Amino acid sequence: MTPRLKISKPGLDFIKAHEGYRRTAAELPDGRWVIGYSHTQTARQGVSVSPEDAEALLMHDLKPVEEAVNDLVFAPLTQNQFDALVSLAFNIGVRQFRLSGIVRHINEGRPLDAASCFDVWRRVEIDRKPVVVDALVRRRASEKAMFLTPKTGPIAAPTAEAPVLADPDAVYVAPMETAVAAKVDLNGTKAGVRGAVRREKKDATQAQAAADAVVERLNQLLPASDKDDDARASLRSRDYAGGRESAFTASRPPVSEIEAPPPAFDPEEDIEPSFEAPRPEPWDGDVSVEAPLRAGSSDQSFLRPWTLGAAGFAVMMVSVYGIAANASLVEPSMWRGLSFAGLIFGALSVFSSVFLALRRAGRLIDE
Repeated sequence: MTPRLKISKPGLDFIKAHEGYRRTAAELPDGRWVIGYSHTQTARQGVSVSPEDAEALLMHDLKPVEEAVNDLVFAPLTQNQFDALVSLAFNIGVRQFRLSGIVRHINEGRPLDAASCFDVWRRVEIDRKPVVVDALVRRRASEKAMFLTPKTGPIAAPTAEAPVLADPDAVYVAPMETAVAAKVDLNGTKAGVRGAVRREKKDATQAQAAADAVVERLNQLLPASDKDDDARASLRSRDYAGGRESAFTASRPPVSEIEAPPPAFDPEEDIEPSFEAPRPEPWDGDVSVEAPLRAGSSDQSFLRPWTLGAAGFAVMMVSVYGIAANASLVEPSMWRGLSFAGLIFGALSVFSSVFLALRRAGRLIDE
């Protein structure tokens, strides 16, 4: 039987660092109150809590989470894996943890696939719109690293012995939108994520510094001139945070100085065709090749009407024999009726075959 695990001291410190300590109770947008490390069960307005009591409340809140992880996961877990799962389940909720693919992959014996599912839980609803939050991206990455850390330490993968290749499927792990920097005031009386700022707007100075570094590198690589120095100087003063201009603009010559490539051909010149159309040869009236017979005009076409006539003649003979055999009967029978019908059918077949043969023979004479 798999032993029942409990959160370890490093795992508890990990959750405390990512939850954040709130000394005074604050009101949540749904009307509840929160205090300490995301404790809401006994939080009330005007209540304060010390760090030690907040840790005790957190351990109390983690009890049902520990029980859920032990009950849902049947595969044996290491302490690092258990701590990472408890942190994730506490953050996203036990119900969502139960329905996630993480539990299914672990029970199927695929811990690496389970670790890849950690990155799914990184969105928060801000202003009624789910957005990717940078703090959750970092927390999921830390939980995944903890989950994948074995007891014996990192698993060796020597670079010289295992050359690394790019995984095209890994591009879907990265968020399609830029993560936002969530602002949470742990000292205020109102709880919740407010004033989320897009990361690219906050890091505009970093984008400018990167653009200046690119221009500096171009100055070292490209030959310098007075005209280029003026262009690079004006380029350096521009704002590249928006990403609309390229650092290579300064090295481009003006449009007026660019010589157009010579045309591949002159449309006004007379272009002689590179081939000659085949000319028909004069006919001297001598036909050396027999023309193929048309369909239906070969000698084999005679076989079709004569075959029909032969079949009709055979039916006539059988019918005459049937009539002669039933002639002694006083009462009419079914066989006598069939014999007369066969005689009529055979006669029509013979006449039809003779007519078709004469018709086709007339066509051949006309040709």
